Amino acid sequence: MKVAVAINKSDDTIYNHFGHCQWFKIYNIDDDRNISSEYIEAIEDHGSQKFKVMLDEAVDVVIANGIGPGVMRMFDMTEMQVFAGVTGKADQAFENFFSGNLVHNPSVIKCCGRK
Repeated sequence: MKVAVAINKSDDTIYNHFGHCQWFKIYNIDDDRNISSEYIEAIEDHGSQKFKVMLDEAVDVVIANGIGPGVMRMFDMTEMQVFAGVTGKADQAFENFFSGNLVHNPSVIKCCGRK
């Protein structure tokens, strides 16, 4: 299983918007429940391009803060599970997911303008 978290690489916190993040921290969980992680760069600044990265990386779960409705519709057409509205450190979010305590907040699925 692969879990991708949209992050600020400088401090491993969850980035404020999936479509604008430049890095993902990918957690790999093998059949023996061993966990490893790696960073994947995703420079393209558009949600659909980030979605393609998730497909290319064969991600099963995506953890992010804000996420646009168009990209969310793309995720809805796949088997990928999405947790939006998550803040804090990437490792803590992953641990919450792994222990079954991560909560999805659909109220943050909206268009986010550039500042």
